[in-house]
Amino acid sequence: MKSYLSLIPISAKVRKRQNRMTMLCIIISVLLVTMIFSMADMAIRMEKTRVIKEHGNWHIMLKEPSEQQIEQIAQRTDVMTSSRYDGLNFDLSEDYTINGKSCVIAGGDNAILTEIYDNLTEGRYPTKKDEILLSNRSKELLSLKIGEAITVHTPAGDFGYTISGFGGDVTITTDADIVGAFLNWTPSKVLQKQKEVSLLPFVLCAFTRISIFVR
Repeated sequence: MKSYLSLIPISAKVRKRQNRMTMLCIIISVLLVTMIFSMADMAIRMEKTRVIKEHGNWHIMLKEPSEQQIEQIAQRTDVMTSSRYDGLNFDLSEDYTINGKSCVIAGGDNAILTEIYDNLTEGRYPTKKDEILLSNRSKELLSLKIGEAITVHTPAGDFGYTISGFGGDVTITTDADIVGAFLNWTPSKVLQKQKEVSLLPFVLCAFTRISIFVR
């Protein structure tokens, strides 16, 4: 015996069964670790997809920007897309209804439905002042179709709209017996002014790369 290393083949011959079990345990351990990390990666991807679907794919929200700031945001080369956004009755404290169902009303630009949230499931964005897009939940609750006329009851009066399409539900509309509605930005501002409330618009921005400077 020249060295202790020469004992390895001798031990391997004597303990063939034990060595096979050791190799088998190592292989199983590697497979288990690989499977656990693969499942963790799959869970992260699924959670990311769910969050984007429910809450949108954007990076910052700017509160009460001026028209000049909105134009500057749109001209930035690192801004992939942006949309104005505002809403009424998010806390369900006021009398907004559609066919007797409590209603949450939001307003924004086309990008919020097609790029930021990507949840336009049927029809199209409401381009006209008398058009409205409803949540998928409202389609089930009220048995409505595209092209049908509906009346939105608000504290400022009743407003008639034609359904232009249906989109994904926000969390509040899936957790309760609530109807979600979406208007073009201009009609949504008109509706808020009819109610005589101050507008507090937001802009949602999605960046190709993050570059936010705070002074």
